This record gives sequence, C-alpha cells and structure tokens, in this order.
Amino acid sequence: MIYLLVDKRHSYTVKDWLGTYDASQRGEIRVMPYQHVRDFLTEGVYIFADIERLSGKTLERALWLYDKVTEAGCITLNHPSRSLKRYDLQKALNNDFSVYRQQELQTIQPRFPVFLRNENDHRGNTTPLLHNKAELDAAYAEHPGSLCIEYLNTADDEGIYRKYSALLIADRLIPRHVYFSSDWMIKLVDDAGVTVDDRTTAMEFEYIKDNPHADTIRAIFKYANIDYGRIDYSLYQGRLQTWEINTNPCISPGDVAIRKGVNDASNALVNAATMALHERSLALEPRRFWCGIGLRKRHKPRFIDYSR
Repeated sequence: MIYLLVDKRHSYTVKDWLGTYDASQRGEIRVMPYQHVRDFLTEGVYIFADIERLSGKTLERALWLYDKVTEAGCITLNHPSRSLKRYDLQKALNNDFSVYRQQELQTIQPRFPVFLRNENDHRGNTTPLLHNKAELDAAYAEHPGSLCIEYLNTADDEGIYRKYSALLIADRLIPRHVYFSSDWMIKLVDDAGVTVDDRTTAMEFEYIKDNPHADTIRAIFKYANIDYGRIDYSLYQGRLQTWEINTNPCISPGDVAIRKGVNDASNALVNAATMALHERSLALEPRRFWCGIGLRKRHKPRFIDYSR
C-alpha cells in the first residue's frame, strides 16, 4: 500500500489522476491527511507530501509520524523538515536570478524588475512586475512577508516562454509537460497566453520521449533531499532555472483535447512508477504498528477514498 500524507486542505491533488488510473489499482493508493492520523498504521510506502505547507502542530505531527514509520521499517519518501523548501532551494542553486526575504532588502538592492509571491504556496505571483523601490515598497505594504524574486526573461526569439515540469517518484524521473506562453507567468495549460497546437504538442512529445534534462534535474532533487515532487523550470541561455519543487503536485496535467496523446504517454510513465513503488511495499511484512498519536481517543486513520 502507498500512503500519500498531505495537508487536509490539499487532498485533491491526485483525485483526477486516480479517476483515469486503472480501476484495479486505485485501492493501492490512500490519501491520508496528517491531521487525520490516529491509532494504528499498516506497513507500506509513506510519501510525506506538502512539505512546504507544514508548520506548527502539523509539522510536529509529521515529524513524529516519520520517526514511527521509519522505526517500523516502512519505505519513506521526503523528510518533513530536511527536504529543502522554495527559498532555501533557490538560494542554494546556481540560478541566474535571486530571491530575497523582506528583511534582507534592508541591506540588499535587488535587480529590477522583481515580483512578489507567497513563500509556501503554489499560486504564482501575487504582484505584477515591479520596476523600482517605490513600487516594491508599495507592494510590500499590501503583501508583507512575501518573497521578492528577480524577474528573468526566459523568452525565446519569438517571445515565447516555456515552463517545463518533471515528476520524481522514488527513483523514476518522469517528464510531465511543457507549456508555451506569451505570458511570463505560466501555471496551467488553459491560462491566457498559453498556446496549444500541433507544433507545441509535437515538441512536448519530444520532451517526454527524450527527457533531455534528466541528469541535471536528478541532481537538484538529490540536493534538495526530495524523493517525491514535481519540479517546474525553464532554460536561460541554455542553463536550467528552477522555479520550485512542489511536494504535493496535481498529478494530472491540464486536459486539452489535442494534448491527449501527450497526457497518455506521460500518465503511462506515472502509472508504471507508481506500480513499481507499490511492488516495493509488497516486500514488507504485512503488519500494523502503533503510531502513538491520539492516546486519549482511539480511532482508525481517516482516508480520502478516491477509489470508487
């Protein structure tokens, strides 16, 4: 069994994918919010997702669970506190842009233009491009505590930006998609500015087939101590630029009819990686163990069941 541990507000990330996953295999994956775990657990593979959203009591619970499942001999992916989050990862990598916390800007001048975004979510920019200190100060008055990120123009000669995404599941790196847009911030395939046609779809197929940046991406995941997650990145003058690693990504890419073949090809790789991980769980002794949470009120873990 594979257990995907998530923040209870973000249990939807695999729902659409499980809807297309082979029906006979859906029961092998359980989505389990950290906040719902009590009583006994069963040996298996435990994926600690939503690392960037963990704080306070939820982080304490995740760390306790990690110790318990490790002691029980389970397979674990990601560590609740040792996996690098967005700020620390971007600070450490050799990107051609810099990222700053608000307090750093008291002594450091960023390279304009910049934009703000929240540190631990995946909604993209919270401001348009800001071109000077006055605009930046005004933005911080409205969004205190946000990260300040230098804009990097990764558009090609035709003015098109590309966002690449690749998913790591244990030891399998899966090229997921490439989105092409006239807009610098790209989140979804149906965003304004995104182009989907025969030409872009053909380029996506090549990306999935060749997995051209695999070695560099694997090194980034290893450095970040992340075993499960999706990296979003672009290229600038031939160098890979990491935007983020999402440890609880939506598994199914956006559904546009012309991209069905691309989605099917990538989904087949995801399914194969998931089945390989499940097979590893079958080698474990099928027994239950006490997780040590909820001593006053004993009840079973509550799952989000998408298998029906």
